[in-house]
Amino acid sequence: MAQSDEVELRPRLPLGGESRCISFSSQMFNSPLAFKASSYAFQFLVRNWPGPQLIFLILSAYRGCVADVSNNAYRAHRQVDPSLNDWMYFLDCASRIFRFISWTLQPILIALLHSFKEINMADHSIKGKTVLIAGGAKNLGGLIARDLAQHGAKAIVVHFNSAASKAEAEATVAAVQAAGAQAVAIQADLTTAGAVEKLFADAIAAVGKPDIAINTVGKVLKKPMAEISELEYDEMTAVNSKTAFFFLKEAGKNLNDNGKICTVVTSLLGAFTPFYAAYAGTKAPVEHYTRAASKELGARGISVTAVGPGPMDTPFFYPAEGADAVAYHKTAAALSGFSKTGLTDIQDVVPFIRHLVSDGWWITGQTILVNGGYTTK
Repeated sequence: MAQSDEVELRPRLPLGGESRCISFSSQMFNSPLAFKASSYAFQFLVRNWPGPQLIFLILSAYRGCVADVSNNAYRAHRQVDPSLNDWMYFLDCASRIFRFISWTLQPILIALLHSFKEINMADHSIKGKTVLIAGGAKNLGGLIARDLAQHGAKAIVVHFNSAASKAEAEATVAAVQAAGAQAVAIQADLTTAGAVEKLFADAIAAVGKPDIAINTVGKVLKKPMAEISELEYDEMTAVNSKTAFFFLKEAGKNLNDNGKICTVVTSLLGAFTPFYAAYAGTKAPVEHYTRAASKELGARGISVTAVGPGPMDTPFFYPAEGADAVAYHKTAAALSGFSKTGLTDIQDVVPFIRHLVSDGWWITGQTILVNGGYTTK
């Protein structure tokens, strides 16, 4: 076959630009500027999301095949039947037209794919987020509020139960504000569904819809089952189980998409021990609430978790325990010898909760025990 024939059949773009092979570089297009810009956008997408790679390769392969068919078929058959020239010329023109159209549409395709990627790329950092913390005035809840403010939270709602913890709630609000975040304290007894609903409504009115909702509310009771009254059981159920259920419900209704929900439970969920039936027993349902809520809210990108700390060195722990029990708990964890008191330090729990409500978003439906080896599941 004559060299001149091959040159004659090299595909050209209808606008006069010489065709080029598609490569993964800025030479994908021979100017104009829009085509080069789309090339860089495509390279970014390929590095960060596999979807455009597949679509682009299919597109490139198809148009490449058209060109190969026209050229190879022509070379193969021209020697046999010169009358095929018109037919092969038609295929050659069709391939060039298709290439022109695909190159013209490619920046639009890339822009669309990029917009889809942005839709699926949620910001999971703490920075700029609005947070609601039930039981956020003191102890673990108060430290979580301070920590999230230091990590860039925009606004934090500090819930407190009664006048007895108002001063501590105000101190936490002041600490959050000193860290640069907006803060407000809201008092509520959360043992009724209406009260939980109102807490979220008041929080939204004050600082906007939350991105993160954390429930640290709890009540402990250590007694043999034979000594627990109906009133005590109802009180434990109302605080530990009912509040948690309706907090999850309202969080699911009011959180922004891609939000995070975390409930504090207890490591006694993994224990084989007496005397905590009313405490661990009324915290146990939260484990299933967490699984159910994670399934129901997953379509909106919301992750739902629960954290079960070991016995914590806070005023919440000591009133329920005698001296012998305190001594036992201080040595019960596998890592007790390496903590400040042998108990779980709240400073060691906070980073886990911070992770779960930020970059740990992929963990959902899980109850995680954070206790130094005090109990396991």
